[in-house]
Parts: sequence; structure tokens; C-alpha cells
Amino acid sequence: MPVLTAVFLAGSLWSGATAQDSPPLRTTLAGGETGQMVFWSHTATGPREFIYKTVDLEKQKSRVWGDLYLPQGGATPYPVMIISHGSSGLPKFADHYYGWARHFTAMGVGVFLLDHFTQRGITETASDQTRLIEWTVAADVVHAMKLLATHPKIDRRRIGTIGFSKGGNAALFSAFAAVQEAVAGPEQRLALHIPLYPSCNTFYLNMPTTKAPIVFLLGEKDDLTPASECVAYATYLRERGADTETIVYPGVYHGFDISGLRQSRNVHSQNWGRCFRAYDPVTRTMTRRDAGQTFDPGKKDEAAYLRECVTKGYTAGGNDSTRKAALDKTKELVARVLLRSP
Repeated sequence: MPVLTAVFLAGSLWSGATAQDSPPLRTTLAGGETGQMVFWSHTATGPREFIYKTVDLEKQKSRVWGDLYLPQGGATPYPVMIISHGSSGLPKFADHYYGWARHFTAMGVGVFLLDHFTQRGITETASDQTRLIEWTVAADVVHAMKLLATHPKIDRRRIGTIGFSKGGNAALFSAFAAVQEAVAGPEQRLALHIPLYPSCNTFYLNMPTTKAPIVFLLGEKDDLTPASECVAYATYLRERGADTETIVYPGVYHGFDISGLRQSRNVHSQNWGRCFRAYDPVTRTMTRRDAGQTFDPGKKDEAAYLRECVTKGYTAGGNDSTRKAALDKTKELVARVLLRSP
């Protein structure tokens, strides 16, 4: 069975690290580099910059950390899964994310584990989600894909992504064709997207996907990123040609796949779960889906609505049987789509 190259100590690479003592900056992996590295991404402003290709990489340039591991043995070039963490940052649940990484490498699949926050001077966004918008973490994933495609032992056609909570939005939004084309050009494509409990409360309209599979893994009792919203949005996307699937695990909350996470109420985190909006970035109109009211995004009417709908607190808790079910489903998807097993 393939194992990780180099030493794989969960969380140790990020323990006490800062942006000042960062690892080498990589603009190409043509030399076969692995391990911890920094690469260029950009801090996004929203979906319109991708649709209209107005990204100014010099002005919006930002560094992102990644940790690349490839399997030992097996046939090259390898497929790779890009992993994106949630709003609490990478260090808090490092064991969790590295645990997922081990499962992939044991399958013969490489891993690129991202830290979206540290190089930007952010420790968490749970208390204020506007510190880093989801379009930025999605851009990070596509920039990561573009970098991985330069590695001689990686198959550029078999790169997928998985993300958790805010990282789930990275896995979801990176499926939009405009995001991939604006960052990586028209030919490079991610092959698989697995968002776990992302926020689906804002429906982004007129955003075609690449038609790569998008599989949502959701918790029935999630009151931070409600499963019902993702089911509805996945249906909307599927009706417009996307390849979407939703799995709702009964009786579980946000973070259901985190081993050892006791069920508890987090009273300090922002909760956007009651904000029901639809945004059309082409016409730049925002609509309240619960009331039908349309307003200009960023103006006082929207600000008033957000003061009303953004609350505090949510319930989180791991569940061992659901974790196993989600892991088994993910392995099946990775084997079928990336390893191309029957």
C-alpha cells in the first residue's frame, strides 16, 4: 500500500509558524519538488472579476501555503486531491485534515493541503466571515491546480479538490468555469469537487460549471450551513447542466466528520444560515429569496438585511459512523473519478 513520502506529522509543520518564517516560494514544480511550500494566488473581490476577467494579479497578489505529498510506489503520474480547511484555520483541526490526507495517499493519490490564512495574516474567519471571502479560497484552489500541473509526477487531468465548511465553498466555487478560465486558462480543469457542509445560502446565478462532478456531503441538523440550502442550490445547478449529487446524513451537525469533536454550541461564531439571497453577477442584482425583494448589492438595503439575518452561534459535533460513511463515499468518488477504477 502506498505511503507518504517524507515525515507526515499532523499539524507539526504549522505549529507556531508565521508568515515571516515561511517555506520556499514555488512558481513551478518542474523539478519534482514536494513538502511544504508557498505559491502565488490572489485575494479575490467576488465573482464578477472572474466572469469579466478583471483580475489584477499584481495588485491582488497574495501568498498561500501548501503541503504537497505524493505516494510511494504505484504508477506515475499521480492524481492529486487539494484539501481546503474551514473557518477555524488549519492549525486548530490539523489532525483532522492530515487524517484525510493520509487516506488519500494510502489510495495512491497525492495531496496538496492548503493553508489559506497564515500568509495573509489571518488566524480565523469564524467570528467575521468577511475577513476572507469564499471566492478567494476558491481562487487559491485553482492557482494550486495550475502549480500542480507543472509537476512531472502529477497528472494534470486528474486533480480534484475537497473542502470543509468555508473550504467547502472553495471546492464548490472552483467548479465554476469562469473561475478556472480566469486563473488557469481554458484548457486546465479540475476533475472532481467534494464540498463538505459549505454555505449555500447565496445562490450565484448565471455561473455555469465545468460539468466535473460536484458531490455535496451534508449534515441534516446543520444550523450554520443548512443542508436544505445546498440541496436546493445543487438542484438549481443540475437543472442548468451541472453534474451534482447531494448526500444528507441524518441527525448530524456541522463538523460531523471531525473525530472527537463533542457536540456543543459555539456561541461566538457568526452565523449566516438565515440569510437567503440570490445574486446575479452578470446583472449585479441581489434578491432576497425568502421575500422576493431585490436590492443593489453593497447598498443600505442589503446592509439592513444582513444586520437582520446574520446571527451568532451554531451547534457542531462529530459522529463516528457518519465520518466513516463520508470517508467511504469520498474514497469511492476518488477511486472512480481520479483513479478511474470501475
